[in-house]
Amino acid sequence: MIDRRSLRQWGLAGLLAVAGLVAYANAIGGAFVFDDLRSIVQRSDALDGPLGPLLAGDRRPLVTLTLAANHRLGGLDPRGYHIFNIAVHIAAALALFTLVRRSALRLGRSAEATPLAFAASLLWIVHPLGTASVTYVIQRAEAMAALSMLVMLLAVLDAARGSRAAAWAATAVCAAVLGMLSKPTMIVAPLVAVLFDGLV
Repeated sequence: MIDRRSLRQWGLAGLLAVAGLVAYANAIGGAFVFDDLRSIVQRSDALDGPLGPLLAGDRRPLVTLTLAANHRLGGLDPRGYHIFNIAVHIAAALALFTLVRRSALRLGRSAEATPLAFAASLLWIVHPLGTASVTYVIQRAEAMAALSMLVMLLAVLDAARGSRAAAWAATAVCAAVLGMLSKPTMIVAPLVAVLFDGLV
């Protein structure tokens, strides 16, 4: 049976998802712009072709793989691409909510944990600075790297608690690698993980 505290957390998580949908619903029908044209429209045949040549030498192969999946599912209809970006952005906000809450609890700030986590995540999901990574399709690399970083930090936090530490450590490594396959700047992930582990 779900207790009142868990119900409240699920409710707040639902509100974050709704906030993200409301904030970016009008982006779903948006057109491809700027580098989207070069990376998607002008590569239409390649995105439908064999994955080996498409991904060879690619600095962001995971992003390219998602573009190929979008293309195979919906061609050059931008709606599917935007829906994917919105989903990643919402998932990152939910990961941030969980991370901030658990970190605050671990630091002995139980009274402020949930309100602080909700405020930080709500700001993340609706702040105009995040707009490009949602509405500009090729910038999904930013959102995917952010999600990977947050999942990695969550796994580091859970690994430090001692329960199934090896599994959580493996999850952290996998998340870091997926982030690096999304955006090369994620090379800093191991350093961030060590610093974070030292703080909490």
